[in-house]
Amino acid sequence: MEKHWKWSKHTIGSLALDLRSAPQLRSVSNWREVVGDELRAPTAVRIGGSGRAVTLSQIEMGDEMVARFFVADVAFR
Repeated sequence: MEKHWKWSKHTIGSLALDLRSAPQLRSVSNWREVVGDELRAPTAVRIGGSGRAVTLSQIEMGDEMVARFFVADVAFR
């Protein structure tokens, strides 16, 4: 049976998170990636910024794993 979707490896240039839309948050930190049933240190991605603005860049996407899930600790005001 042929696959319905055919994915290619690619890199997402950047994704900006503007925390001003969530004024109750002070900051996000301690980024992890969910892989299977584990939390791991993120790889193949750059996470920068601090406080109210965070940027994830150079996010490598594979042809087998077509979604990535990043989580972080949040500090509230």
